[in-house]
Amino acid sequence: MTTAPGRDFAPGRLPPWMVALLLSLIAATGLMYFPGTQYLTSDTQIYVAMLEHARDPAVLAKDPLAQHPHLGLSLYDEMVNGVRAVTGLPVYPVLYGFQVLFRLVLALGAYLLALGICKGQWESLWMAAMVHATAFIPGPSVMVVEYDPVPRGYTLALNVLASACVLHGRIWLAAWMAAAGLLFQAGVAYPFLACFGLYLLFGRTHEPVWMRLRFVLPFVATLGLVLLSAGMHGGGSASLATVPDWLRDLHHLRAAYNYPSLWHPAVLWVPVGLGISALGVGWAIRKQAGADFRWFLLGVPLVGLLSIPFAWLSMEHWRWFLMAQLQPARALAFLYALAVPVFLGAGLLAVRQGRWMAGWLCFVAGLSIPFCNQLVFFAGANGWPATRFRYLWAPGLALLALLAFRLWTRRRVLAAVLLALVTVAPFGILREGMGTNAFATDARSAEIAELAAWAQAHTDADAVFAFPGFGKGSQPGVFRAQALRAVYTDWKSGGQVNFSADFARLWWQRWNAVMTAKGWQSADAARLRALGIQYVVVPPGQAAPEWTPQFQNSAFVVYALHAAAQGSPAIRAETP
Repeated sequence: MTTAPGRDFAPGRLPPWMVALLLSLIAATGLMYFPGTQYLTSDTQIYVAMLEHARDPAVLAKDPLAQHPHLGLSLYDEMVNGVRAVTGLPVYPVLYGFQVLFRLVLALGAYLLALGICKGQWESLWMAAMVHATAFIPGPSVMVVEYDPVPRGYTLALNVLASACVLHGRIWLAAWMAAAGLLFQAGVAYPFLACFGLYLLFGRTHEPVWMRLRFVLPFVATLGLVLLSAGMHGGGSASLATVPDWLRDLHHLRAAYNYPSLWHPAVLWVPVGLGISALGVGWAIRKQAGADFRWFLLGVPLVGLLSIPFAWLSMEHWRWFLMAQLQPARALAFLYALAVPVFLGAGLLAVRQGRWMAGWLCFVAGLSIPFCNQLVFFAGANGWPATRFRYLWAPGLALLALLAFRLWTRRRVLAAVLLALVTVAPFGILREGMGTNAFATDARSAEIAELAAWAQAHTDADAVFAFPGFGKGSQPGVFRAQALRAVYTDWKSGGQVNFSADFARLWWQRWNAVMTAKGWQSADAARLRALGIQYVVVPPGQAAPEWTPQFQNSAFVVYALHAAAQGSPAIRAETP
């Protein structure tokens, strides 16, 4: 593979242990400071319920989430529950362990990508940190660095590492890394698979076709395992069907990220501009990056750009239900992850050639990615921010980076301080200055823990709870995951309407039957009991004075509908 000569920011080669230590520090900063982590705030509400039911079919047997899982499209449940069986740990430590591992994988992949482009270790560590500062991507509602411990983040991290392996000429290792990603969430891997497939077909013409096919064997093996799991456990439903009008309306309500026409204009045009810019920069540095990686330098931006019109065609014109499950526009996460080291690496190559303005512009492009994501999100949600000086963060930091690399031969200490500043500053600016750490929250609370502990101690394992009066709040989903008791319906679980038409129909019926009223009245008891609900959980402000609660604390009041049916007051339980 062709390589480009380059100069490291600091002379001398870092020992592997120091590189590992610094990458671990980057990952730890991402875990504990920004972007941070979250649990039971978003998709882990879904995954925990499915994982617990997969481990013990008697758990949550009456919950719609457990009745309509989509884990059959991966081996995620087998891996998580396998670790639990060996270690005896509960689900949260295992999920967090997976998250820590793949944050490290992402940091390593970003570092190796940058190293292959710019050939400097300190610079590559800086770029790996900037990848770790890139989180939420509005529009397709996906992340480069996932707050939640969810399998799509693991697949993306493995694909980034696999791309770095291609860049360094480790094709077998790239194939196995990418194939391992299929075990978590195969749909996320299609941008890498497209580029890798084109590379095998047209980039290795010095080998006969039958020799190139050997690199496909890892994918055949893992896809076979995934399809076997899907056949045994089921995945989505009606994958080859079209989306009917009623289901399309539910998708618009609960899965609008699959429909580009519903995105804010800024949310739509920012990734388009990024993809076009990445194509141009990739073309400019294609010789320095080497022949093997050209298919990714140009292919990843192209796939990212095409994913938007393809999502529009497949979801809004063809109305193909399979695409609601694969969510093709989420290819943008791979584009964003690779664009950061490509832009910053191109900037460094320009600086080494004395092209300072070109270097600064590339630095601005690379550093704009984490800031632009957040600004565009707030623009789509709340209108353009009043404090528009926030748009100056990326140009300002790019100027400091340019100054650091210009001073490295004359004032090395000052240059090192500047490089440390531009490495650390984005994390603090994004968290403290722009408040984006609000995403990385933990929905668990002491009140929900008390409620869950009471439910586990005083209700049957197959009891069904309803939460009228809580609307779109996260409390029902958090309770389900902590108490392991079925919830009749909740807002978060409605996000699964893009995986199963049967679940979508059931969720919509249950949501309208229980959750759409402005408040709960005790006169609803007979109707709710007929629906199969045993316990009603309401806010204290909707308490029924004529009933004795089974449990109450500052956030929840629980009534047993079967006790009311028998005409006897319920026994109040002590708060744990």
